[in-house]
Amino acid sequence: MERTKHNTLMLLLAAMLLMVLMIIASQYTNPAPVGATAFTTPAAVPAMSTDNAKDPFYFWNSFPLTATGACTYTYHLQNYEVLDLQFIADATTANTTTVKLQYSNDNTNWADGATVFQNTGSDQNDIVQRYNVGAYTRLYATVTNSNPLTLTVIGIAK
Repeated sequence: MERTKHNTLMLLLAAMLLMVLMIIASQYTNPAPVGATAFTTPAAVPAMSTDNAKDPFYFWNSFPLTATGACTYTYHLQNYEVLDLQFIADATTANTTTVKLQYSNDNTNWADGATVFQNTGSDQNDIVQRYNVGAYTRLYATVTNSNPLTLTVIGIAK
């Protein structure tokens, strides 16, 4: 009889421990991915979430920029204060281009941030650091003509 009480008590404690562990585990779920925003229409644009931004991520990757508009991807960067942005511009002909950061808390309505760089038709390769605010971040390019500027912008969130 004493052994049965001991076994029942052990099973009850094991079940309670399992319930506590399940409750704790349910608190640590991955965030939902953020939908991509594009001014071009690629076949399939993967959702981007950089809640764990230990690796570089690309706003544009050897993209032939010929029109004014937002970058292909929107990034969820609400946990980061600054961005290190490397831009590589390959200009074959003159095309004055200004690229600025844009921020949003709802991934729909965007506010302009700091200018990342301006290009007047020469090749460039530089890294700048800019403050990051809001939940979502993207880049926006203003282009003066349709001459292509091949642009790569790589970010690291800190």
